Amino acid sequence: MRGKPGASEQTREELLEAGLRVLLRDGLPPGFNVKVTDVVKEANRTTGAAYQIWQSQQDFRLDLAVHVARSVSYADPTVLAATLEAALASEDNILGVVNAVGRAYFEHLVARPEFYLSLHFWATADNLPETVRSAVQDSYREIQSSFEAFFGFVLDHFGVAVAEPYTLESLTTAGTATTEGMALRYRFATTDKEREELTLLYVRMLSSLLQAMADVTADDR
Repeated sequence: MRGKPGASEQTREELLEAGLRVLLRDGLPPGFNVKVTDVVKEANRTTGAAYQIWQSQQDFRLDLAVHVARSVSYADPTVLAATLEAALASEDNILGVVNAVGRAYFEHLVARPEFYLSLHFWATADNLPETVRSAVQDSYREIQSSFEAFFGFVLDHFGVAVAEPYTLESLTTAGTATTEGMALRYRFATTDKEREELTLLYVRMLSSLLQAMADVTADDR
């Protein structure tokens, strides 16, 4: 956090959440020029409360950028752990576990407008100030790392290796890209039937990725 020492962490979180609500309501402004005055008004706070935490409006925007990039807990280890625990309790093969986790996590993402805000944020990163863009890139690297840990654990648990010339990193990249792309397509679904079909298609695509990029045998299925 680029804030002043001794500032209230609770106030900081309240203002960042208020900033997120403003963006969900009004959209991303050009260059991510979010106004502190709009945010403190949303939070029923004073401008002075913000500047007790951040030394400048740019420092606030940088902190908010990171918060937006992580707003939906996209790769939250707690969420991943909970879905993984449930899947391991009900499935006895790697594809069953990945499918169960994939479905639960996909449903977790598409139900949250914050996730779509994050997608838009990442898609427009080239138009953001360099400090904000750098913060977004750092957050995305953390997402990649978290999912690599997840895939690595599942592969090790079932004694499965990534097949050459692929790597755990490339498997994770393909998985996260599939998640983001299918979630965007899901947003334009107009019926429950179409949404369910897209969810099932996403799960099958994850299975196909795993079979294509890892040494999954008939016994593993």
